[in-house]
Amino acid sequence: MSIGENGYIDSYHSIVGAAKKIETAIREDPALKDDLKVMGKPLVSVVAFDSPTLNIYDIADSMSAKGWHLNALQNPPGLHVAVTLPIVKVVDKLLEDLVAVVEDEKERERVRIVEGKGKKGQARGDSAALYGVAGSLPDKSVVVQLAVGFLDTLYKA
Repeated sequence: MSIGENGYIDSYHSIVGAAKKIETAIREDPALKDDLKVMGKPLVSVVAFDSPTLNIYDIADSMSAKGWHLNALQNPPGLHVAVTLPIVKVVDKLLEDLVAVVEDEKERERVRIVEGKGKKGQARGDSAALYGVAGSLPDKSVVVQLAVGFLDTLYKA
């Protein structure tokens, strides 16, 4: 199905607008701006962010529990949202959930401190468990073998 040039341009504007809305919320929303920081200068549809105060992978896990699967980054640790048309339609809900998750993580952090466990508890979050493992393998050919096996399984009838 073709949407034509005008449809493409409209989609582009919607996607970039939603990405800018996410970026602006992280930079300016009082509930987010102290705990999340935009990484770089998002130009089009991807917004990456990290946290100077909270475990970013715990944020990813909590967002996953709410149905959002943000992409984890490594070195430096972070998350990114790749805005697509389905995200455009629910960007306000995404931001609402992000605010709720940050508040929950801040409360968990306060409890850790009160319990004497210190800042940024030992749990690094499930999202970090496998991310970047390929980069630590001495023999990178294993990655190719895993990818081939995955694709073979995916496309078998």
